[in-house]
Amino acid sequence: MTTAAAAPIKRSRVMTSITDVPDKVGATDDELVLQSLDGDEAAFAMLVGRHERRVFNILASFVRQTDIREDIAQETFVKAYLSLSTYRRGERFDRWLARIAVNACYDHLRRVQRRQEYTFSDMTEDESLWLETATSHTAEALHVEQQQQAIAKDIADRLLDSLAVEDRMVLVMMERDGYSTEEIADMTGWSKAKVKVRAFRARHQMRQALDRLLAHSERLQKKASSSKRKAVL
Repeated sequence: MTTAAAAPIKRSRVMTSITDVPDKVGATDDELVLQSLDGDEAAFAMLVGRHERRVFNILASFVRQTDIREDIAQETFVKAYLSLSTYRRGERFDRWLARIAVNACYDHLRRVQRRQEYTFSDMTEDESLWLETATSHTAEALHVEQQQQAIAKDIADRLLDSLAVEDRMVLVMMERDGYSTEEIADMTGWSKAKVKVRAFRARHQMRQALDRLLAHSERLQKKASSSKRKAVL
């Protein structure tokens, strides 16, 4: 059986509508893979339409910009199409495709990785205010406000950005997306032991980064209070 050649994929959407191939709706993933390998592009379009939502959900956990998600989704499906001959029948196509999507995210994050520590001095005034109130008696009321939630999310995202790529991926998949250790191991190709170690290390590093961030905020507050007292005098 020959390896499939690359199929054209639109950038604005990963694939075009598949309503024009009703005869394939009842086909299994394995049957569609075989048809795709025989050169049937409509069969691959059906596979994409069937699984693109999960791929985009995976990408959304790691990539904020819509246009970049589109590009990585396209890359994922191109890689999947070119690698169809490596798919083993009965393996579960959705898991096989999820591994490709996760690896594509991993490659992207490594390309744009910012390995330096979170730059506390770059905090905005709103972020400093959120940190000040996060441990106060007014925190519960503030957290229900959309603006405060957005600030908290931005801080969390920036703290995540300070982690190593593998640690960040494990933490997001486990804590934000709710995947089990076994599911993460399956999608990444890592051992379950490695996933557990990465998760433990990522949580520890996040706690340390947050402690440093809160300490920095406290220093800023003391400095501001001191400046106010001097101004009054």
